[in-house]
Amino acid sequence: MGITCPQKPLIRWKDLVEAQNEDLAYFLWNEHSGNVPIEYYLPLDKYKSKLLKETIKFKPKVNDAQYKKMLSKLEVFNLKYGSRVSITRGKQVAETTSFNIELNENWANFNPKQRIIEVKIKDKDTGVKQYQTLNTSIATQPESKFTFLAEDLTQTDVSNQILEDNSSEMFRLPTVEYQENLESLDNKLIDILQRKYGITVNVYDSLKDRLGVDALGFTKLMTGTAEIGIRKYRDRMTVPEEAAHIFIAMLDGTPLYNRLISWLGKEDYYKKVLDNEYEQYFKKYKGNIEKLKVEAAGKLLGQTLITRNVIPPAEVKSLLQRIWDAIKRLVGKFPINEIEREINILTNEISDAALNEKMDSIQGSTENIKPFVEEDLSILYQVGNKIKTEQQLKDKTLTSIAKRIQYFKRTGQDKKIDKYQELEEEYNKFLDDGNYLKGIGLYLETLSEEKKGFNKGLRQIRQTFNNPEREDLRKVAQKLRQMHTVINNNSSTLEHLIDLFGDFLYDSDYEFKAEAKELKKSAEKMLSYFNRLEQDYIRIGLQVTAEMMAPLLGNRNDTDVLADLNRNRPANKQLSILNLEEALLRGDADINFINRWLDAVAEVPDDLLKILDIAVKNQKIEAQQETLEDKKALLDAQDKLKESTEFVAEKVDGKLTGNIATEYDWGLMKKKEDDFFKKLNIEIKSKYGCEYKDFMSKPEELMKKFGQTEYISDRQNYKKQIAQLFSSTRLSDEEIAKELEGKSDIWRHFNTETSQEGRLIIPRVKSKTFESIKSNPNQLEYYNTVTNLMYELDSLLPEQKRLGRKLPQIRKDFVERLKMAIKEGSTEAYASIFTELKENFQVLEDEDRRGMKFELSDDGITPIKFLPIYYVNKLKNPNEISTDITSSLTIFSSMARDYAKMNEIIDLMEIARDVINVRDIVRTDSKGNPEVESVKTAKSKLLRTLFIPQGTSRMADLLHDFYNMQIYGELEKEEKIAGTNLDRAKIIDALTRYAALNMLSLNVFSGFQNVVTGVAQEKIDSVAKEFISFDALKFADGKYYGLKNFSNLLGSVGSIDGKNPVTGEHSELILWGEKFDVMQDFKSENKELDSSRKTIFGRLFKISTLMFIQKSGENWLNMRTSLALAHEYRYSKDLEKFVWKEDFYMPLRKLEYKRKDEIHNMFNSVKIRELRELLNGGRLSTERKLEIKEEIKSLQVSKEVENAEIDRINAKYKQEEAALKEKLDKSWKEMTNYYDAHEKTGRRLKLKSEFKENKEDVQAFIKKTNFLNKRFHGIYNDADKSAAQQFALFRVVNLFRKFMVPFWNRRYGKTQFSYEGQAWTEGYYITVFNFIRNIIMESRAGEYSLRKNWVTLSELEKANFKRAMMDAGQVLGMMVIAMVLGAVAGGGDDDEWALQMALYIANRSITELGAFTPSPLMLSEGLRTIQSPTAAITPLKRVADLMQPWEWNNEIERGRYKGWTKGEKLLYQSVPALNKLKDVSSPAEMMVFYN
Repeated sequence: MGITCPQKPLIRWKDLVEAQNEDLAYFLWNEHSGNVPIEYYLPLDKYKSKLLKETIKFKPKVNDAQYKKMLSKLEVFNLKYGSRVSITRGKQVAETTSFNIELNENWANFNPKQRIIEVKIKDKDTGVKQYQTLNTSIATQPESKFTFLAEDLTQTDVSNQILEDNSSEMFRLPTVEYQENLESLDNKLIDILQRKYGITVNVYDSLKDRLGVDALGFTKLMTGTAEIGIRKYRDRMTVPEEAAHIFIAMLDGTPLYNRLISWLGKEDYYKKVLDNEYEQYFKKYKGNIEKLKVEAAGKLLGQTLITRNVIPPAEVKSLLQRIWDAIKRLVGKFPINEIEREINILTNEISDAALNEKMDSIQGSTENIKPFVEEDLSILYQVGNKIKTEQQLKDKTLTSIAKRIQYFKRTGQDKKIDKYQELEEEYNKFLDDGNYLKGIGLYLETLSEEKKGFNKGLRQIRQTFNNPEREDLRKVAQKLRQMHTVINNNSSTLEHLIDLFGDFLYDSDYEFKAEAKELKKSAEKMLSYFNRLEQDYIRIGLQVTAEMMAPLLGNRNDTDVLADLNRNRPANKQLSILNLEEALLRGDADINFINRWLDAVAEVPDDLLKILDIAVKNQKIEAQQETLEDKKALLDAQDKLKESTEFVAEKVDGKLTGNIATEYDWGLMKKKEDDFFKKLNIEIKSKYGCEYKDFMSKPEELMKKFGQTEYISDRQNYKKQIAQLFSSTRLSDEEIAKELEGKSDIWRHFNTETSQEGRLIIPRVKSKTFESIKSNPNQLEYYNTVTNLMYELDSLLPEQKRLGRKLPQIRKDFVERLKMAIKEGSTEAYASIFTELKENFQVLEDEDRRGMKFELSDDGITPIKFLPIYYVNKLKNPNEISTDITSSLTIFSSMARDYAKMNEIIDLMEIARDVINVRDIVRTDSKGNPEVESVKTAKSKLLRTLFIPQGTSRMADLLHDFYNMQIYGELEKEEKIAGTNLDRAKIIDALTRYAALNMLSLNVFSGFQNVVTGVAQEKIDSVAKEFISFDALKFADGKYYGLKNFSNLLGSVGSIDGKNPVTGEHSELILWGEKFDVMQDFKSENKELDSSRKTIFGRLFKISTLMFIQKSGENWLNMRTSLALAHEYRYSKDLEKFVWKEDFYMPLRKLEYKRKDEIHNMFNSVKIRELRELLNGGRLSTERKLEIKEEIKSLQVSKEVENAEIDRINAKYKQEEAALKEKLDKSWKEMTNYYDAHEKTGRRLKLKSEFKENKEDVQAFIKKTNFLNKRFHGIYNDADKSAAQQFALFRVVNLFRKFMVPFWNRRYGKTQFSYEGQAWTEGYYITVFNFIRNIIMESRAGEYSLRKNWVTLSELEKANFKRAMMDAGQVLGMMVIAMVLGAVAGGGDDDEWALQMALYIANRSITELGAFTPSPLMLSEGLRTIQSPTAAITPLKRVADLMQPWEWNNEIERGRYKGWTKGEKLLYQSVPALNKLKDVSSPAEMMVFYN
């Protein structure tokens, strides 16, 4: 964190100085980065006690550990502030380990500026650089012999503010000195110009009389010389900029000049330099581009003259950065590129030559100065502040108002819209009258009204927050966030207004100085209020966030489970209860690089991020369930149709209008009116040179040009024609009123429209299409289902983003286009097929993976994002819209339901983000230990924990990406190719899809291997019996392969939603997978619904069909997990909900915990553990180590005694445990599992009537299924995409490798709680390593008890041991199988095909499983996995090779393609599915890679 300087005009700074002395105010401002808490605005004696208690975290009742921490913090506090506070220890509280303490406050020498620091300094006498411990008061004394070295300060020094802003000139050059340096530069430049080059420099009181414009300075170029005029009251840029014009002119015609002007012309760079002043200069210079470039060159060189002269290089690091930022603001916000780099080099060269009076060294001479061809353009102005500032004041205020209106429209705040639109209207009236200051005053008055509302809202929130009967937390969050967004937007505007008004106050000629001063004062007060409000927002936001997160904790803080996990953990690695408010204030460590880019948020080691992930997933699951019911309702109605759903779409002359058919023919009305206005515009344009709109809006201009009589005559004639047109196409007001009688809201929604003038419109002609629909009961039923659903979904969206009569704006797929082409036979229809191919590489209007392109910004940099709304903006070509209404409306429903559910929590989520972004995160070293700042004093060593600067942690970056991806729908980054409609990411993704298709189509090897690997992963967990068991897997296989279920599953292949065309029944397995989103592909499946395809062939006519081998294996594996989990999820009549087996058996687990605790603590175990940790953790002398070992030995008992005691304790609990287990087993067997609790009703799967349905059960089941399937098979869903998958290149690299990170985490991940699985997890090999480490530690201490360590392992640790043994056992088993098969399958004959295939599977399994097993195999097989033939690059390389036709005829001389030409081989291998036929026939050849 850099040094924070106050803006002295700010009210809150003045208030702070008034409350404290200026030095203390500087300290507090810097300490709190400008956000000084409100209590510090009170006198010193009012807040010092509060400061003390907050710093040391004082509590009147503590235990030993808390007491020691408090004393440590108190020592730091006393050293830091010079105080003499102490703590007195009191009596112990009965029946506890806690005791009372008392704080003894002694403030005699209290001084907030007392800072002990350690810095690198140079001794002036010896020149030696070394670290010294100094008091800050010494560091600033002039007589000190020490010199601070700016270049020697480390990032640690700067980020922790070792030197305060006001105690070292290295960081803050005083305003007076800075101003003196600027004046010195002015004098130096004037002297050089007059003395060295003979240039005349005159000073004027005003330049208006001379130039006719309000300028600060000018340069008049003449042949061989020039004149400079500067105003007496000018800004810091005037003299450097005018001098720069002279230096530029002296270079005219030289190579350096030509290069500079050329670079400024590239990409119109000079416009960026001139920025807001471009329009003014354009007018002054009459559009002369050459002169505009020269002006831009002068501005840049003027800035360079300042930066290379005013600030001495030895003092400059932070100041140079600020000036460089100012230059970047001047030339616009854009990345440093080649143009900027070259221009910087050139201006630096000119500046150095000018300041050193060596212009001749770069061929500069007054002889090169010459006037422009047009004499009146030979004066270069520096535009005055008044013109520039006035325009900026107007623009900033208007922009702020306009943004508010846009924001309120997007969030549906109608009252606010009306209020700000009135403000905008009034403001523009003041501008028209030339009184923009009154307009700004009106704007500030509006903010004052907002302030009243904020104060009232905050009072209500504070008063009601702890009231159990208060309003819903979401409404509190909504009010809070609405307040915050207004503050953010207007704070930025207010800061600009204060700066701009400040410019006016230094202008002696400004006539409205008094008004500007008052407005500036009002703006400062409002900004001060907003800054204080920001602090309130964070404080209240923290409470809101903690309350929002609390219900999502689940089992996280189960103290019994935590005690079980902590039993054998070292003291420094104990797991603790999560205190949400503490966690929101401070994070113990940042996440690492892998977590940041490759892990799903659900897997990162940060509780807060994982809780936010759960909040989002819960909402999305709810939305899915509602969408599923919408789809079922549409399919129910569609079942009764004999024709396609295209009849619902409105058409005119056989072409789609993009709307749904309604009772009235809107398409016909629009066509007649459009045709009329096209003709009318042609007629008006031929006579008046404009179209109808301008003809009606510019009467005075046109009457003056064409004559009043003729204009009025034509105007009346046109209006008469239009009235006649509307009379023939629209119902009259009276007819509309009559028509509306008794009509429902839905009818009005689809059959009326409001004109810009606010009049209702209904077409005169009724729709023949609708009449046809009414005559067909089945069509009418389907139509009503569609319109009712459209109306309901529209009500979920903001008014500005609704469909209305429009069909969902979703494009036809390939099959729809092909059917249309065959049906119509037109060239246009066939062309649309090729259009779709092109669209794979282009950015389209209906993209739904890039978020919303519409954004607002509070400060011009940080965007305000909105929840994505897709498929409502009209496509350019209505004929491209899909008429598969069921499919497109299902997709639209998914979007709308998702929007509605996310909109319920968006305010809570955004508040949570704001709170988390400002929390302190401890900086750690490579081993995960907190980094501290060490400061040595005469008596002790001061340690201070270091924190990562706010907003710069990996955690903050990941949080940002998570919100963009999962909340705002930006799953993929846009990578448009400049100057085209092509997108680099879409091109790469298209190639990636081809690679996947090429490698997986009919790939028997990959299909078999996926199943083998998947089964192996499920076996690893089933042996642990933590989530699923062998019995559960057996149950799953029985359900999946049961005769009825499996036959229905096979019979429903190619159906829309699992309906067997022979039996008419729906597959229960497909309905199960659909309801619980087992494959985690809900949205993609909806996009492939294809309800308009009536035949099995039609529905199977899709690319994904070619990958049925992979899909069928994946379906079984994922369904197997889901069904096994259902076996472990049963209904409790007592709780009226489903419970997991591990939760149901908790009473037995608690009894086991009690037994293990007794064994763990028997004899002297507690004391022995303390001594062992001391022996293994500290730096001890050899003598002390021997003493500890002897003490441990004296406390130990013999193994016989220990084993006997273990047997006694086990026997003590055995009967009780057996009885309880028998009781629980009996109850568990009688409970109905989740699968059997469901029944099939038509195409719906619902709970039977005797069970209570609730959304929490569904959410829990879906999340745990997803949790396990990710661990077993990898991450393939959108909801858990890693941040790196935003980028197309990573998606290529990650293709076929999505299992690697979850596999690694499952084996080597750190201990953390999974909110999806509602269980603690730890890499199972990490558990084994820790167990071995404990044994070694005990051995080093002379103690060894394998049995005791084993029997006291936590449940998780024992389960992990079983997993590790099963994993290693499977790898060894596969190696044995491979060796046996290798010996048997030696000949490679055709009759050995099965053996060769089995050998291939065994060897590939060794590679995929061995790559993650801690053994010599790990490195070799890991590399083999990365380089395996399924890598995405292989098929792409083949395509690239095909582009070299000169090599096609080369014959292959050996190998499996011997006798083929290279072209034949490449073509064969590049065709998906075809290329696998040869592989299947010869598995022995596929073994080459593994051999």
